[in-house]
Amino acid sequence: MNVPQAVAQKADSAKALVDDIMGKIDQEKDSSLVSMPELTHNAHSDSILLDQYVRVRVYHMKHEMSAYHLQYITSIAIFIMVIVIVVLGLILSYKQFTLTERMMTKSIKIHKQTVGETAQQPGFSDSTFEVSKDGLKINTAVIGLMILVLSLVFFFLYLKFVYPIDIHQ
Repeated sequence: MNVPQAVAQKADSAKALVDDIMGKIDQEKDSSLVSMPELTHNAHSDSILLDQYVRVRVYHMKHEMSAYHLQYITSIAIFIMVIVIVVLGLILSYKQFTLTERMMTKSIKIHKQTVGETAQQPGFSDSTFEVSKDGLKINTAVIGLMILVLSLVFFFLYLKFVYPIDIHQ
């Protein structure tokens, strides 16, 4: 075997090795990425081409890893914000429930004092809905329930559409 044939054989074996290593990655990647260069069977130019190819592939892999890392960090931040919003909604609905309970208890006590012990207990009917140039004012006994439902629906939608991790094969 002469020297040019040995160099060509080594270049072919290097190409086969790189193809084996990168083959799986190339199957999953977009066709817009850099593909394996055609070898010229010149040892010097082939080694330069392979070196450049490997550098480009390493750059693409590092870029992909940094994108996944950034996505990981942002998903944690979004998860924390969702949990804070849901917990604040639960706390606000609890406070609204306790406020409504106190208002109903106060209304019942006032009604018992004015009418007597044998009268029927009144329903809580101090609901107001007011729209003015200053804004919207809603005061009702079910506002705590509405806040609770909105918080739970928000959390469900987050779990259903944002949180799932899709692995593409």
